[in-house]
Amino acid sequence: MLELKDIVLDSHREGLLQPFSLMAHEGDVSVIRGQQGCGKTWFMRLMMGFATAESGYVTIDGEVVSTLSAPFFRQRMAYLPQDLTMPQLKVSELLGRLWMLRGNSQEEFRHANVRRQWQQLALDSSLWDARADELQPQVLRRIFLSAIALLHRPIVLLDMPLLGQTADEASLIEAYIRQMAGEGRIVVMTDY
Repeated sequence: MLELKDIVLDSHREGLLQPFSLMAHEGDVSVIRGQQGCGKTWFMRLMMGFATAESGYVTIDGEVVSTLSAPFFRQRMAYLPQDLTMPQLKVSELLGRLWMLRGNSQEEFRHANVRRQWQQLALDSSLWDARADELQPQVLRRIFLSAIALLHRPIVLLDMPLLGQTADEASLIEAYIRQMAGEGRIVVMTDY
């Protein structure tokens, strides 16, 4: 279980929902909604231990996420950021680097596994050889969402995964996210 309890972002900042509490269980999809600039991304950073709250706390399975414990908990998380700035690499090279990071399974990084995920998200297999920095952000979000699914992390944090998607693409993504939760993962996402 992932819990945010009585979180206050910044009492000097206006327009934020405070205090904020959330309990997300395995198999749940929890959505943090709000206007642009209200602190949704900050909540994502807080859950990963990259930000601090004025008051309140975050726990994972009853253990407080602190600056000391955050690196341990991040090993159990997969994160899709809202802003995607890409290097000049092919998508295949970029995903290959992701899988080379410590703790990621090389077994899942097979082109056939990735292609199966891409089919569910209406991604063309030709994107494998495309340059990531030349792709539209909404396409990159779906590519990285497929990578997150293959990482099999128990906690999935998705910052604005529907941003820029068509209605059909958004429906595919929502179904894909529900499928990840159905595998027993905790999924927390942001949206407007």
